[in-house]
Amino acid sequence: MIKLKDILFEQTISKTKQLALAGIDTKYPKILQSVFIPLSSQKALGQFEETTKKEIGLNFDAFVEKYSKRAVKNRGKLNASLNQLPPSNEPSKKEPPLNDAFNIDIKSKFKVDSAEAPTATKDIQDELIKYKKAKIAELTKQYPGATVYVGFVNYNIIATTSKVPSTLYYGQGGNKALAKARYDKMYASFAEAGKNAGIPGYIGDPNGEAENISNMQLLGPVPESPNWTGVERKKFKKDANGVRRNEEGEDTTAEYEKLYASHRKAYIQVTVQILIEFPEVKGKAIPGAKNEKYMFSLRRKSSGTTIKLPPIRFGRPGNGLFSTDVPKPGKCPAFMNRNKIKTRMGYL
Repeated sequence: MIKLKDILFEQTISKTKQLALAGIDTKYPKILQSVFIPLSSQKALGQFEETTKKEIGLNFDAFVEKYSKRAVKNRGKLNASLNQLPPSNEPSKKEPPLNDAFNIDIKSKFKVDSAEAPTATKDIQDELIKYKKAKIAELTKQYPGATVYVGFVNYNIIATTSKVPSTLYYGQGGNKALAKARYDKMYASFAEAGKNAGIPGYIGDPNGEAENISNMQLLGPVPESPNWTGVERKKFKKDANGVRRNEEGEDTTAEYEKLYASHRKAYIQVTVQILIEFPEVKGKAIPGAKNEKYMFSLRRKSSGTTIKLPPIRFGRPGNGLFSTDVPKPGKCPAFMNRNKIKTRMGYL
C-alpha cells in the first residue's frame, strides 16, 4: 500500500531528477532521492545506459553501507557526466549560527560586603571546561563523525545589591562602588578563565573577542529592593556575634535574608556559538559504458538551527552554571579566523 507521504515526497522531485533516477535499482530509494544531484548531472544521468544505471545502484548501496544512511541522506552528492566530471567541491552555504546561553553564578564566592572572591577565576574556569566537555561529548555522540566547536559570542556581567548600605564602601561610593568592584573582579576572572579553558572569543583573543553587552547603569542597588530605614536598622541590627536581632533580642536573620538576599546578584550571562561541522568525503570517479562517469561524495556541512541543545545545569543557585535564554544571537568573532588559530587552544 502506497502511503500518502510517499506520494507527496515523489511529487517534490523534479521531472529531470525523476528521469535521472529512473532505472537505478537500489535498496535505499528514498535516500537516493534525497541525495543532492547538480542539474547538469541530472541531465547526464538521464542519458546513461541501462547497464551503467544498474551499476550505480549497486555502488550506491555500498556507499550508504560504508558511510551510514543518515550521513548520505543529509550530505550525499552524486555527480555524473558523459565526458569529464565537474569538481565535487562547492561553496559552503551560509546558515544562521547555533547559539546557546548560560549563567555562571558566583554570588556565594564573594565575601560579605566585599569584592574579594579568591577562587572566582578557578571556579569560572572549571564551569567553562565542564560545559565545553559536556556539550562536545553530547553532540559528537548525537552526530557521529562531526567536529564540534564552542566559542564565545557575547557576555553580560551582572552585579547588583539590595538597598542595605555597604559598610565597607560607606563614604566611598556606597553600594554602587561595591557592585562596580565586583563587576571588575568578575570581568578579570572571566577573561583569564576563558583563555585558560581554550574557548575562542575570550576577552583579549587576538582572533576576535566576544562582545560585552553589560549595562553599567544597572550596577548597584535594585529599585525593587525593600528600603532600609530606621525601622529596619532596629529590626535587623547585628549583635556582638554578627547575628541580626530585633529590640526584643529575637533572631531576625531569616526574615532579613528573605527580604534582601534575592536582590544581591553576581553572575555572568554567557552566549556561545556552537559550530558542528561534518567533513567532506571526496569521491572517486567510476567509469560506466562509453564515456559515462559518475561519483558519490559527502559534502562538508555546518549545522544550522535544526539541532536541539538540551539545557545544562551544574551546581545550585548562587554557585554554578545554568542554561538560560539567548539574550543576543550572533557568531563567535574568532571563528572567522579559526584556521589560523594555534592548536594549543584546542579548537582546531
